[in-house]
Amino acid sequence: MAVFGNLAGNFTPYTEFSAKLRSSEDGLARDRLYQAMSKRGLLRDGIPNLVYTMNASMLGFLIRDRCDPAGAELTSGRKVDSSAHLVNQSFEAKTKPSGRAPRVASQEISALFADLLPSFRKRIHTHDLAKDGET
Repeated sequence: MAVFGNLAGNFTPYTEFSAKLRSSEDGLARDRLYQAMSKRGLLRDGIPNLVYTMNASMLGFLIRDRCDPAGAELTSGRKVDSSAHLVNQSFEAKTKPSGRAPRVASQEISALFADLLPSFRKRIHTHDLAKDGET
């Protein structure tokens, strides 16, 4: 709904969704994820509005087929290659991270996702599909 609201020019649903996300455990986890990658030299320095920019670029890969029939003609492999190229050229650090940095970052990121699992499980098992009009 938030994406549809954005495409249709109605920003209210997106704004409400975004405010909930920023104040939620998910938003805090997202911040921890980007901090871990940045701190360990896995992301390029100086990207303005990094979280927004990365999310906007990845969202394009998810909805592009609906907006442009040319995207639907690409194989999944070519789409993945294109996405990897975008990430590499736009977000990865110019220099290779030093020593153990990638391993330490992966451990921090794994711990982050482990922290999120209990709340995700709770939301999944207590979600009322009928309330949201889902069946």
